Order: sequence, then structure tokens, then C-alpha cells
Amino acid sequence: MHKLLTAYQKLRGASTQPDAAIFFKELARIFNTDPVNNTISLPVNEGSGIIKLTDTNNGLHVMAWDLQVNGVRQFKKLPLRPATGRFFTIIASLSPKHFQVRKKEGTVLPDMIFMAGEHPLFYTFLPGHKIKALVINISAEWVFREFRDADPDLLFQAHDLFYDKKPLLFTEEASFTMHHSLGDMQDLMSRERIDPFYARTKTLSILHDIFRRLLTIQSHDNKESNIQLHAKMLAVEKILDEYLDKNLPSIKEIAKQVALSESTLKRNFKKVYGISIYEFYLRKKMQLARHLLDQQPISVKEVAYMLGYEKTSNFITMFKKHYDFSPGALRKKFSLD
Repeated sequence: MHKLLTAYQKLRGASTQPDAAIFFKELARIFNTDPVNNTISLPVNEGSGIIKLTDTNNGLHVMAWDLQVNGVRQFKKLPLRPATGRFFTIIASLSPKHFQVRKKEGTVLPDMIFMAGEHPLFYTFLPGHKIKALVINISAEWVFREFRDADPDLLFQAHDLFYDKKPLLFTEEASFTMHHSLGDMQDLMSRERIDPFYARTKTLSILHDIFRRLLTIQSHDNKESNIQLHAKMLAVEKILDEYLDKNLPSIKEIAKQVALSESTLKRNFKKVYGISIYEFYLRKKMQLARHLLDQQPISVKEVAYMLGYEKTSNFITMFKKHYDFSPGALRKKFSLD
């Protein structure tokens, strides 16, 4: 939590309200017009309708699209967000058959898109129908300020998304609840006077649904990852068992056998077993040695040889380090019994 408060304090001291009018003006230029009072009215030769920008709260910018184009319009990149600052962006198409978003030249993305960072998206406007869409930009400061009293898991999720160097693109068909909230937001933006509190409440509801969904997906992915990790660690343990009577291969060679990097293997092995690979190997080796000395009528020298020790003294030293008594003492106890 201290990390989150520190991040919030830094953001409070930074400029988190970039000039939204700049990127809105760039958008107007695409439609060959100029914005008036944060509203783009499409020229007759382009179509009809408006795009309206509202800074409903410090750090919360909402663009509402309610228009119809005369012909097919395609753009490789639309200026849908400020060029500076850290922002989440939600793109919601309320008429997905006529306002389509693609990643590069791929298939059409679902009607709800959530982004952290920049992504090369392609936008298509199709004629013959009213196009309704929302583009919501939410600054880091706004999220940390409004989510301070929220579930800590959601707050940490927001923090990790903002400060992860990798951009995030999450797409999904909007749930019934989210679709309802988006529709309400669209209706709100069409009014002459906008209630900032209502916009805040609806945005929080939408973000809450998205963060919850991301947490669920992350939890499922982690579960799948843990299952795969456990299987690899069992494979490593099997390899160690095969070398109890001889010298252990290098960690690099073991990592290669289980298709992991050396550092990943060492880190995750310790995470699962609590000790290093070599410590685990020696423990199993000494457990086998004790079993042999306790159950078989063989000498300490023979056991050392069976476990791959060239010098019996080295075996005795290692055995005493693990059990605080010598293998000879155990051997003597077996003889007396």
C-alpha cells in the first residue's frame, strides 16, 4: 500500500491534466472541420452528427460519438487520447456493425476495448447507420484518487497496469451490466448540461467491472501457470533421483532438459521446495545413504561408493553435516541390533 500512496503523491505533483483540446483538434482535422466549444460537427460532405469532448472531472475525459458518415472512412490511427501523461483508454462501440476497430489488419475486435499504453489500431466507419461510441480517457491520478477506498486488489491491479512497461490491450464483449453503464454514459454526454458526479459514478462502475475481469483472468492464468510449473519441478526431482548414485549434471543442463532458463529454474525450484536444487539433491542423497546404512548389512565405504563418492572421507563429512552424527555410528548401531 505504501508503494501505491507514493505513486499517487508523485502524480499529484505532476501535470496530469494534459491539453485535451489538442488531440480533439487533431481529430476534427481528420473530418475537415474545426471544433467549437469542444464539439465537432461533421460537415455536410462528410456526414452528419457530432463528436463531443467533456472533461467531466480532473483527469477524466469522455468523447461521445453520435454521427453518420456518407461513405466508408478508414483510419490507421485516430487521436483518441492525449499525447502525454499516463492514461487508461476505454473504447466502446455501441453500434459495432458500423464502427469497427481492428488490431493491424486482423479481425474486428469486440465492442469493448481497454488499453494501457499505445497500440496500432485500425478504425473503420461504415455508412448507412447512426454510429454511437464512447472513448474514455482516465489518468493515473484520477484512478488512484477515486480508488483509494476500493478493494486493495483492484488498486494494486491499477498500479501494476499503469507501471508495467508492456502495453496492455484487453478486448471483450461488454457484459449486460457494462453495456447498460456505457449506454447511460452515452445518454449523459448527449445532454446540454452534464452531471460530473454521475459521470464519475458510471466510470467507476465500468472500471470496476474491467479490473474484476482482469483479476479473474490473471487468477486463471496463474493457476494454469502453477500447474505447468509444478509439473516441471516434478520432472526436475525425477532427474535428481536418477543421479543420486553419481555426480549431478550442471544446473544449466538440467534446465535445458525441462525447457527452462537456468535463472527461471533456480528461482522457481526454490519457490516450490524452499531450498536450492543442490541442497535438495544432497538432502535426498543423504536420506538414501541413511536408509542403506540402516537397512542393509554393508559398510560405510560401500555406501560411499554406491552414491558416487570417490573418497569415503568426503561422504562421511557430508553425512555428519546433515545428521550431526557419523555414518559409522549408525553402522555400529545396526551391528549391535
